[in-house]
Amino acid sequence: MPPTLAPRTLRSYRELLEQHVLPALGASNLQEIRRRHVKDLLADKSRAGLSKNTIRLIRTALSVVLGDAVDDELLEVNVALGAGRRGRRRPDTMSAIERRQAIRPLTYEQLATFLSVAEARGSRLEATLFLVLADAGLGPGEAFALCWDDVSLVDRTLRVERAVSAGHVQLTKTDDSRIVDLTARLVAVDAVVALTAAVSFQ
Repeated sequence: MPPTLAPRTLRSYRELLEQHVLPALGASNLQEIRRRHVKDLLADKSRAGLSKNTIRLIRTALSVVLGDAVDDELLEVNVALGAGRRGRRRPDTMSAIERRQAIRPLTYEQLATFLSVAEARGSRLEATLFLVLADAGLGPGEAFALCWDDVSLVDRTLRVERAVSAGHVQLTKTDDSRIVDLTARLVAVDAVVALTAAVSFQ
């Protein structure tokens, strides 16, 4: 697989290949694998009740392996790419509505309860970190990679340009930085100290 894959992604792809792809296609030579085999594999996983996102990841993991085989001139074509007829949706295809439905954010009431429980358990730092994730929309890896210089309490902004993955600090997935506006409660007097403490917690 490409060395550019993050360790966690590489680990996830390996697990998907071992659990789903190898049992179905492992006995075949690379040159014997056809597009119909990939389509049948994905269809079987759909009938087994796997989510479309899981099926998409299975196809992606297989596509990475077959793409490497094409690069190494072991195959002429990556049969996992575009595995489906034109006009027919693949088992791993998610509509815009389905993508939105798959996102299940906490309600304001649920978030308030979650934060109060976290703080009641004696960890103000963790509660503030969760608040940063919720209000600033950061991923956990992005939050753990924050530095003091990323926070501007004057401008009430937070710069996000790094993330922690498998214990290593690296650029974000898109390799881009972004500026996030801090909410009023993140810059409130009693939250500032906790916020800067959370930022330095790495």
